[in-house]
Amino acid sequence: MIYVAEIIQPKYRGTSLTFTSILEMFGILIIYLTEYYVSGKAVSLLLSIFASILFIGVFFMPETPYWYMMKKKKDKAMKSLFWLRNGNKALIDFEIQEIENNLDDINKIAPTFIKTIFDVRWWKILLIFSFYAILTELVGIDMIIPYMVQFFDKFNLPQMDSRIMSIIFIFVALVGAIITAFIVDKFERVPLVKFANLVNIILLLISGICAKYINSSFLSIISLVCFGIYSTTASISASTVPWTIISESLPTEFRATIFATLSTEFTIIYFLIVKFFPTLLEILSVDYIIYLLAFFSFLNYIYVHIFVKETKGIILPGKQNS
Repeated sequence: MIYVAEIIQPKYRGTSLTFTSILEMFGILIIYLTEYYVSGKAVSLLLSIFASILFIGVFFMPETPYWYMMKKKKDKAMKSLFWLRNGNKALIDFEIQEIENNLDDINKIAPTFIKTIFDVRWWKILLIFSFYAILTELVGIDMIIPYMVQFFDKFNLPQMDSRIMSIIFIFVALVGAIITAFIVDKFERVPLVKFANLVNIILLLISGICAKYINSSFLSIISLVCFGIYSTTASISASTVPWTIISESLPTEFRATIFATLSTEFTIIYFLIVKFFPTLLEILSVDYIIYLLAFFSFLNYIYVHIFVKETKGIILPGKQNS
């Protein structure tokens, strides 16, 4: 994510970063379809093929010009930009000049991780975005995706196959990620996240109220429809746009260490949530689980409103990021 943020022009950055979520949802959809119609072994084989393609593809990616400029390798930075900008000399010269204008910021980079973590600004930024990363996980659909079949079983609709419902849920999330990619660069990031969180709250409250009357098939279907739409808005508020904001707002001198730390925290949080969610499915009814998601959407809205700043259109790196 941070690599993409550094090589993409601001006017395309949101769409490009959101595209990773499209691929993620598409991959999950393929996994569910393959497991449902073929077998679990076929899923493992498919994942091995994709992992091999990714491994090979990494060798063809150029280093970012920001990295080369930090290492005082302007010629290589120019060569990297030439590849990234398809030889557009005017654009290359402009971006190199932007980076050179901020060389003082770049040269302040701490020579080691140990020195970096003693910087007060590092801790402030890390704490703000660490809590934000936690909220995005609690709001999002990451906790539900691994156990969607069991989750939809709790809606107690025997006439509906929970596996098919799970596939539909992921398909809607994929459509939502595609829509997000088209609109994210047309709107400011923070209002978009706040709006998505408000929609989450409304949809989840409606879904929870309907799910309370689980003996009514009609209300259960309404609940499922609301929850399916939530799979789209949650994609905006909890995975695609938030991580775009994080990757765009980290100061140049701390970007790599903070993003690496956040990625590690994200992995740990995801692991704990995935381990805990089955227990939640056992001890709580489906309506209370949905209310819990609505509560975290509310907390996310409040947190974004207070602590998260707008990042749309910022040229990386920039003094305004510091």
